[in-house]
Amino acid sequence: MKRLRVLQMIDKPSLGGGQAVLLALARNLDPSRFDVSVCAGSNGPLEEEVRTLGLPYLSARFGKNPFTVSGRNLVRILAGGRFDIVHTHGGIAGLFGRRAARKAGIPVIVHTLHGIHYLHYRNPALRRMSIALERAMSRATSAVVCVSEADLAAVRIHHLAPSARLRLVRNGVAVSSLETDAERVRRIGELRSHLKPHAPIVGTVARLHRQK
Repeated sequence: MKRLRVLQMIDKPSLGGGQAVLLALARNLDPSRFDVSVCAGSNGPLEEEVRTLGLPYLSARFGKNPFTVSGRNLVRILAGGRFDIVHTHGGIAGLFGRRAARKAGIPVIVHTLHGIHYLHYRNPALRRMSIALERAMSRATSAVVCVSEADLAAVRIHHLAPSARLRLVRNGVAVSSLETDAERVRRIGELRSHLKPHAPIVGTVARLHRQK
């Protein structure tokens, strides 16, 4: 049986939530059924992780406008790869990638929404434009994946994609990567030893980034 050629695409080569989902898919899709490649920006930890997995990594530039040279180059990359499925992650890759995939004649286009940030833009014109773009793009998308019930509800409220194309797929967690309770208690004890007695500890569960 012929393996399906799948391209997982995201704009930034950093390691955030969207990249973690992309890596989980790239790592765990059945290699007897799927031939997986990854496309993103160059020179980042994501590229290193993908190459460690032994998977092809295609570097691409993602600017502000998919109609410029970078957008046309992406069309050439997709057409040359003869991919059966293009799976885009996040807003920028979703804009560039889905347009390029359509131009390249890719038969199946999947897009995952990792949060719908433009719904909270303070600029009403930019917010309306982003919503209109998503509605237009979703008409050429085979499936739109939401990672939470809240995002799924927001997509339906704002009519961002046809209901028949919506899918809810919650992000998975590799249980083997979680610390045991005893290890967490030990680490908290070590932290306490460096603080004043009875000093409060404030923690955050997120990557250390301006966005967070």
